[in-house]
Amino acid sequence: MARKESPGALLVLTDQLSQMRSIGLTAWPALADVHPATRRLLAGWGYRYNVWHLCRFPAAKRNAIVSCFLQAARAEITDAIIDMQDKLITSIHNKARKRYDELLRAAEEARSRAVEVVEELGTLVLNDAIPDDQLRKHIFAWLPSDDITRLVEGCHSLRAGHDGSPLGLVHHWYGYTRKYSPELLEKTPFQFVESSPLGRAIIYLRKLNLDGHRKVFADAPVDFLPRRWVKHVVRNDEKGEPAISRPHYEPALLTILNERLKSGDVTVSYSRRWTDFEEYLIPRSLWAAQRVAHYANLGLPVDVDSYLAGLNDHLKGVTEEVDQRAPQNQALTIDGKKGEFHLTALKAADKPDAVKILKRLIESRLPKIDLVDILIDIDHQTNFLRHFLQGGGDPGLSPAGRRRNVLAVLLAIGCNIGCQRMALASRLNFHEISFVADWYLTEDALKAASIDIINFAFRLPISHVYGRGATCSADGMRFYVPIHILAADYSHVLQGRGVTLYAHTADNFLRMHQQPIPCRLREAAFSLDGLMEHDTELDPRVCYTDTHGYTEVVMATAALLGYELAPRIKDIKDQTLYKIDRQQRYPNLDPILNGTVKPNLIRAAWDETVRVIASLENRIVSPSLVLNRLGSYARQNSVYQCLAEIGRVHKTVHILKTLDDEEYRRRMGRELNKGEASHDLSRFLCFGKEGVLRGREFGDQVHTFSSLSILHNAVVAWNMIHIAAIVADLRAEGHPIEDETLSHVTPLMRKHINPFGRYHFDLSRMRQDLDRSPAPSV
Repeated sequence: MARKESPGALLVLTDQLSQMRSIGLTAWPALADVHPATRRLLAGWGYRYNVWHLCRFPAAKRNAIVSCFLQAARAEITDAIIDMQDKLITSIHNKARKRYDELLRAAEEARSRAVEVVEELGTLVLNDAIPDDQLRKHIFAWLPSDDITRLVEGCHSLRAGHDGSPLGLVHHWYGYTRKYSPELLEKTPFQFVESSPLGRAIIYLRKLNLDGHRKVFADAPVDFLPRRWVKHVVRNDEKGEPAISRPHYEPALLTILNERLKSGDVTVSYSRRWTDFEEYLIPRSLWAAQRVAHYANLGLPVDVDSYLAGLNDHLKGVTEEVDQRAPQNQALTIDGKKGEFHLTALKAADKPDAVKILKRLIESRLPKIDLVDILIDIDHQTNFLRHFLQGGGDPGLSPAGRRRNVLAVLLAIGCNIGCQRMALASRLNFHEISFVADWYLTEDALKAASIDIINFAFRLPISHVYGRGATCSADGMRFYVPIHILAADYSHVLQGRGVTLYAHTADNFLRMHQQPIPCRLREAAFSLDGLMEHDTELDPRVCYTDTHGYTEVVMATAALLGYELAPRIKDIKDQTLYKIDRQQRYPNLDPILNGTVKPNLIRAAWDETVRVIASLENRIVSPSLVLNRLGSYARQNSVYQCLAEIGRVHKTVHILKTLDDEEYRRRMGRELNKGEASHDLSRFLCFGKEGVLRGREFGDQVHTFSSLSILHNAVVAWNMIHIAAIVADLRAEGHPIEDETLSHVTPLMRKHINPFGRYHFDLSRMRQDLDRSPAPSV
């Protein structure tokens, strides 16, 4: 898979896609009858097995693996083509914008210079002491004739001016786009209405490329062009007649194609991310038969007016309560004339001395321990390593030896030191542990192991002192990626390319879900993934995020799924607050309730919106995939408009609670701080290569973050066990320790942990069996 966007890399991808289509196995109808989980498993084998291994398998198994692998690779390559095209055309527009800014600056400098020259020339002309026949001599003495010539040419350019847009400059990179555009348009399976303006333009350009014509003729379709492009594409030729500029026409088509892909007007066959939106949802035939059951499962009324009445009652009830308490709210100031409000910032609450004393006592009694031994202890408690022992393994190794190799790989990848460095630090065989990394650290096994540790820690009584798993926080942590992979983007935070670890941390400090996402994507679309896909015994119904973790559409989606999104919004005073009924009056809050929800948009798309929500509830598609597509559709999509209107109600309710309740604001801050503190522990554990990720594939980042999650949760679980024992001893010694005080002593402590140095795996301390059954509940 290509790692860096370039015309050459895109051509390689289009050739690979064309070769796969020619084989024909990827379109095998029987694959549709195979369960997606089975296809995913077989495709994973296909990525790992080489040709020699495949030849040894029976024909049925070999064909199944190859077919599923090719289907998965086809989808991956198709998505990569679209991502690469997006980055290439975006880079061209960025370059055009940069050159346009440079021209503006140069024009301003030329204008200033022209004024200076005119002033000086006027001074010389008006000087009576200079004879007329000597005037030219004095002028050229001050300003040489070559400089005057350039100045006159610059004045001509200033008089001609510019068109006010950098689009006129994209033709400078026409040769660059020309390197890949014919193959892109010919081999990528775009799906569009052929009679549409854009469809006719693509077909026309394909034929032009096939015939080898370099000039775009006057009959070329131009009705797909927005007004901003027309004046650049359609120009007058030397005879003054309208003509089409191909160096502008082709970049314009590629740009519009890119926009229509994001809006959903154009789709791509075989793609995961850019396929027809209908492919993500419950089929319409099934929806017609089962819609009432889906409504009941979601707890939503079939009648949209009933839903709107309940939504209005909820908003009205909260607004009335906040309005009544507004005069007594000393933190809230409302300017009725300007229609603005101001909320006084919270003062940080100092930790009581009892918390500081208790923390010092616990830290002093926590035993010093190596990270390796923490994992061994937690495996004794949970048997989480059983998930990596499937499928046999080296028959020459004892059960303890096999567990040791898995632990070594988890540490190597989670700590970001790599298998080679781990082999040197532990004196283990590099080939043995790299084999485990390649074959047994699957995505499913990593998730299952983390779930075991989370469930074990959640059942510990002390875990409920910190939280009962009813809430969580979601926040992103960026990692620098110095190498080129398509998923890595420039980050202003890192001042370089990177990826974001988006993590959901439960209120008891357990890392319940994590995923790498490109820095360019807004985190809000991924807020619901962790709530719906963690598969642990935790049941968080409220998710706290920062500003980047929410949008009105995401808040509405969360509410319809039975969750609550509670973002800490930056510049909250700039947010618009809404009513549904403009006739409803609130004496104190009316000046700041400036917006009006549009019920007609909710009515128009209610059933289709519930179909989308039911598809998410049934795990047919991930929330992030749907929300990213809906975000691209923007105002063109009725479901997006419906969710936006519903989200405005829930955003207003949340902001009103924030203005009204100091404890609500403090709870929001506490939960977000837990996520930030969890990031600190992850940074401490992921110390290798100075925290820089150098994996060559995006899947490497997935494995790193999943392994890191196991290490994180193992440390939290181990700390909880020992903190509980230490607190019991302290209470037995007569120390009065309240649970409220203990709740402020984090189980993220790490001063007693040594993740560095030489790694020694004591086989005598490890389990001596291959028991694959789960450990008994606490």
